[in-house]
Amino acid sequence: MRFSTRVRYGLRGLAELAEKHGKGPVLLKDISRRQKISMKYLDHIFSLLKAKGLIKKEKAKRGGYLLARAPSEISLYDIVVALEGIDIMECLKSGTGCPLMQSCGVRIVWKQFEERFENLLRDFNLQDILREKENLAKTQGVYTYQI
Repeated sequence: MRFSTRVRYGLRGLAELAEKHGKGPVLLKDISRRQKISMKYLDHIFSLLKAKGLIKKEKAKRGGYLLARAPSEISLYDIVVALEGIDIMECLKSGTGCPLMQSCGVRIVWKQFEERFENLLRDFNLQDILREKENLAKTQGVYTYQI
């Protein structure tokens, strides 16, 4: 399984918002520049995230984007579902028309896999990403200072 560029870029943008959580809105152009993501593509991604209630936009002189909830309350599951959904196997959807649907052992295994995968995504959140970034900075001797 591979996550789309939309999910990867969305996660990077959300990680920036998580890092600035509680410090005011962040301009999309600043995220675009720091993350090296096209402004147009990031705007599209943030529109989807806003529509799903994960972020909000402030329209003021010092406007920008903010997380709609605390970083610990936004899971990877929330992000993946908002940006592309989870679609492990076509036959897991109801009404696919497969004649073996009721008696297929493989389908049952795929369903269990999908449930475990979704639970794993629910176990990780934006706060975990911030924590890993801090750990990485410590192990590499890189320290960030904010004034």
